[in-house]
Amino acid sequence: MSTRERLHAPDQDQQTSITAIQPVGKPTIFYDTELTGFGLKVQPSGASSWIIEYRPGAGGRSVAARRLVLGRLNTLTPDEARKLAASLLAKVKLGADPAAERSEARKAENVGELLDLFMDNHIRPKRKPRTVVLFEGYVRNHIRPALGRQKAPTLSRGEVERLLRSIGQTNPVTANRVVAFLAAAYSYGQRAGVLPKETANPAAGIEKFREQARERFLTEAELACLGEAIREAEAVGISWPEPDGPNSKSKHAPKLPENRVTLINPYAAAALRLLIFTGARLREILDLKWDHVDLERGPARRRSC
Repeated sequence: MSTRERLHAPDQDQQTSITAIQPVGKPTIFYDTELTGFGLKVQPSGASSWIIEYRPGAGGRSVAARRLVLGRLNTLTPDEARKLAASLLAKVKLGADPAAERSEARKAENVGELLDLFMDNHIRPKRKPRTVVLFEGYVRNHIRPALGRQKAPTLSRGEVERLLRSIGQTNPVTANRVVAFLAAAYSYGQRAGVLPKETANPAAGIEKFREQARERFLTEAELACLGEAIREAEAVGISWPEPDGPNSKSKHAPKLPENRVTLINPYAAAALRLLIFTGARLREILDLKWDHVDLERGPARRRSC
């Protein structure tokens, strides 16, 4: 459920009002104070989109409200978004249903189009940036080359299984994740109405590769090497690698050697040492507070209220 807030009135400085919006902990819609149904939806990730909400047909509480995304904050100015919203809301009063019209117009003809809609409308606005990058890799490196041009409504289970086996020859874990991602894309397509209602999910229920958890502990030599690296990074810094070719990312590094050094602060060094000594998870250490630590007995843990 999105939080509802006020955005601005048309005679105010719109850009100032928008830049004053603080980061949110859950999806929040900032509604315009003058144009009813127009607002800005802000995600915890920082992604923001202009939206309109309306009740089609005769309206009233008995009619389910619909929401339509007009565009992203970085592609539409407040004035442009307001004018577009006013135009569409005026059409609603005359009996139009913009959301239904767009849904009908944006049917996913092939798998590539389905993946584009899934990434644009569901993944990028809702997932963390590193998750988005991971999923983009699944699409770019595996699904699109093999299945991108296939008709989305008629993609067969056998074609997905062949993709699973092909990827699994070198990386079974990635193969499992790619198929799970494709199944989620089809589920989204069915919910969003960009696939025909009778479309089956060709990636659902496919038997995946068995995964074996691996656990390895650092040797004494490796621990000593890691400890020395942390001390060096904390005291004098770690030098950047030299460019290893014309396409190397480090070719744009600062020219002076003294500027090509990364120095970590004492808190980061302490967190790394705690991770090594305790075997705790990353967030358990980064979110740790002093009232979680029992100084008499030694353990550090979350205390229940």
